[in-house]
Amino acid sequence: MTQSDITMARFPRMLRVGEAAKLLHVHPNTLRKWNAVGLIHSYRIGRRGDRRFLVADLFKFLAGDHATANGIPRS
Repeated sequence: MTQSDITMARFPRMLRVGEAAKLLHVHPNTLRKWNAVGLIHSYRIGRRGDRRFLVADLFKFLAGDHATANGIPRS
């Protein structure tokens, strides 16, 4: 295991709204709406409450695993 692998395992990569929207091929406002209705989870950071999205959550979303991408266990 390389140092990069260890760092990625300890500190998951997070993307800003624009970066995540590009990955999903949607407009940033669409991603914000999906987040507001609970379709995809974000973390709020800093004093301004900027949104950050875990790359792992975005890949789960792309795979169609929406029930686990937003932290809700699939029944």
